[in-house]
Amino acid sequence: MAGGTHAMPTRHPWLGQAFGSHLLYGPGKSRFDDHGLALYERAGFAPADADRAAATVLVFVLGSALGAAAPDSTFDFGLRAVLDGFAATLAHRRDVP
Repeated sequence: MAGGTHAMPTRHPWLGQAFGSHLLYGPGKSRFDDHGLALYERAGFAPADADRAAATVLVFVLGSALGAAAPDSTFDFGLRAVLDGFAATLAHRRDVP
């Protein structure tokens, strides 16, 4: 999901300006958000944390797609670091009574 979102601004360069200047919302965005939240909740996040995790990844994805990190492996490295951090957070919560 993150990879597909990262590729979007490459295919549609106008999206960078649209994200920065317009509220992008509608049925498609609602489905996208619901799907993302469901993924994080299935991974073990509580609903509020699922929302925060989804927002964190979206901001990282869009920022790296629109910035200098887009042409190299920085995106893959950064995304893996973010997701590994989420996995460690969930593992820690499972271990703490």
